[in-house]
Amino acid sequence: MNRIRIYRIIIFLLAAAVLAETVWIVRNVPGRTAENWDFDTDTEIAGAFEDALEDGRIQVWYQPIVSPDTGETAGAEALSRWKEGEEYISPSVFIAALEESGQVVQLD
Repeated sequence: MNRIRIYRIIIFLLAAAVLAETVWIVRNVPGRTAENWDFDTDTEIAGAFEDALEDGRIQVWYQPIVSPDTGETAGAEALSRWKEGEEYISPSVFIAALEESGQVVQLD
């Protein structure tokens, strides 16, 4: 086997491991919907976001993008996750508020 093929296999296995872990987390880590968090307004979300960003509670998870033609990893998609205690705030709760306030660029 040549080195490039070996590297591709390693990358594929790492991507598969990340995907498997992500699926496990989604199925097993409790999350909350917008109704469950104590945010009354988008302004409160924006304010809490600043603290969460400074404290390292905003995390980036990389989801592999696999080519359907070759089965090889073609890249990765960066996903934002906000961890509060043992739970994660759904992106559906905070992304729209951050877009409205202009803070979404801080996720880059």
